[in-house]
Amino acid sequence: MHASQTYKIIVGLGNPGSAYAHTYHNVGALFVEFLAHTHSLPLVKRQSFSYYRDNTGLYLLPPSVFMNQTGVVVKKALSQLHISPEAMLVAHDDFDLPIGTIRLSFARGSAGHLGVESITAALHTNRFTRLRIGARSQPGKAGALVLARISAKDTEEFTRVFQSLAITNSI
Repeated sequence: MHASQTYKIIVGLGNPGSAYAHTYHNVGALFVEFLAHTHSLPLVKRQSFSYYRDNTGLYLLPPSVFMNQTGVVVKKALSQLHISPEAMLVAHDDFDLPIGTIRLSFARGSAGHLGVESITAALHTNRFTRLRIGARSQPGKAGALVLARISAKDTEEFTRVFQSLAITNSI
């Protein structure tokens, strides 16, 4: 992540519900849950969204609506928590990157990711940072892989990536 950047909120993109819980498309949500679990953070429920908060004031926002509706929830969260889009990190799957790879981008396009498109449309800006987590473990069209269950081998790789991110960024 940007060494000089301090994030106030990390949004984990994914779809709610057990049918989607352990799928490649939910990697962003899994990252947020990993951080919350690692630091034993309680879930705080508000009327229109839920979040975790650590002792430094960092908010972790897990998915509460389907990915293509995420923007509405993110807009409400940023408004109610008084956080600007520039202080937000959006973690999500990226099927253009192999598993084990991460990329940061700021103020860029969505590359077709519906969750990112929803956030950009709701906020009327793309001035936020994206943590793109590589999710491609095999050849094929991304659409066929998105909702597949994460294999045991890939679960280990995602855990390694999440651990390295948590250590590197003191989250």
